[in-house]
This record gives sequence, structure tokens and C-alpha cells, in this order.
Amino acid sequence: MVDSISKRIQRSAPNQPEIFTQNNHRRSLQNNRTTEFLCDHADMQSLDALFHIVGSEDWAAAQQAGRYNGGIDKDGFIHLSDRDQVLTPANIWYVGRTDLLLLVIDETLLSSELRREPGTGTHELFPHLYGELNLDAVVAAVDFPPDDDGSFSCLPAGL
Repeated sequence: MVDSISKRIQRSAPNQPEIFTQNNHRRSLQNNRTTEFLCDHADMQSLDALFHIVGSEDWAAAQQAGRYNGGIDKDGFIHLSDRDQVLTPANIWYVGRTDLLLLVIDETLLSSELRREPGTGTHELFPHLYGELNLDAVVAAVDFPPDDDGSFSCLPAGL
């Protein structure tokens, strides 16, 4: 069980964050086996986190490779969001995608430079990571399914 007093998600294996499913279960990926058990999301709510939307296959490949550079080759940085910004890129770039995860990132653990810059077509400042996302900064990967119409209207439970 996750200690709700803790500020961080406890992991069952190094560099392998748990995946939190929509039905409030925690799934730990270890040795290609999936184990699910109930969890308490309270510590994720108290974490001052950043977020990144990623396809589940891309995240699995990053974990296998031990590194993640999602989008850095194209844009020069990895797109991140604050909690209140996640739905904006979700509804611009990911409508209808059912394979998504929302990475929960502890900003204090980032090893690459983080800058807050205007997003595409807006003056709102979004966090951009100039370098690879070190996997140990990712405290959870949460299933991020769309609504029935393919859009995103809220964050997964507990976030």
C-alpha cells in the first residue's frame, strides 16, 4: 500500500514507475508480469508535479532503453504541462487516442534544464525540458483514456 503521508510514490522496482489505472488500481510492471492492487492517490495530489502525455508503446520502449527523449529531436525540448494545463495539449494533439499514459514527474528530480515558455499559439507559459527526461524523475505513469467522444475533460482520478 502506498503511504499517503509520503510525498513520493514508492516503487516496486528501480526506474520502473507504477502505472495507475482508471479504476484506482496500481499495476506494477516487473519481469513482464502485471500485479494490480488498490492504492491511495493522496500523495500524488500533494506532489507539486509536472505532466507529460505519452503513448504506452513509446513509454514501454523508453523503459526498455533506460532513457526518454520524447519529441526532443523535433522541437528541441520535451513538452510538459502543469496540472492545470494537461487538458489543453490533450485536446489539441491527442483526441481519440486510447493508448495514452500521463507521466507524473517530480520537478525537483529533473536532471535536464527546465524552462517555462509560451505554448504554441498562446502566451501561456508551459514547462519545456531541454534534454532527456531522466526516468527516476517519473514517479508514476497513469492511464489517460479519453471520454466517449474522444476528447479529454478531466484528469484521471487522484490527480
